Amino acid sequence: MPKFSRTCYVIRTMQYLSDISTLKRCLFSFHNGYDFIFWGNSPVSRKVFQLQKKIIRIMRGSTSRTSHKPLFRTLEILTMPSKYMLSLVSLFVDNLEYCTLNFSIQEINTRRRVQLYIS
Repeated sequence: MPKFSRTCYVIRTMQYLSDISTLKRCLFSFHNGYDFIFWGNSPVSRKVFQLQKKIIRIMRGSTSRTSHKPLFRTLEILTMPSKYMLSLVSLFVDNLEYCTLNFSIQEINTRRRVQLYIS
C-alpha cells in the first residue's frame, strides 16, 4: 500500500514537469513488481483500485467527479481488477498441463467434454 501512495505523490509532482508517456513509465515502474493473483479478493485491493483511479485522474488533470473508465481507455492502462483477471488467466494457461478435462475422466461424448474436471 505505501508503494501506491508513493506513486501517487511522484506522479502528482511530475505532472507539470513531464508528458503522459513519462508518467505512464513511472506508473509502470512502480507497479511491475506486484503480483495481483494474491491480492484478488483482499480488502486492500479496493483501496489500491481507488488509488489507481486517483493516479489516473492526476495524470489526465481531471477532477475527482470525472468517470475513470474513459481515462483508462485513452491511456491504455489496465485497471487493477483487469490485471487480476489477466494474471489468473496467464497462470491457468501456463499450468494447463496440470488440469484434467472431462473427456479424460468420462467416456461419454457430451457437450461438456472439453470443460475442466473439478474433483
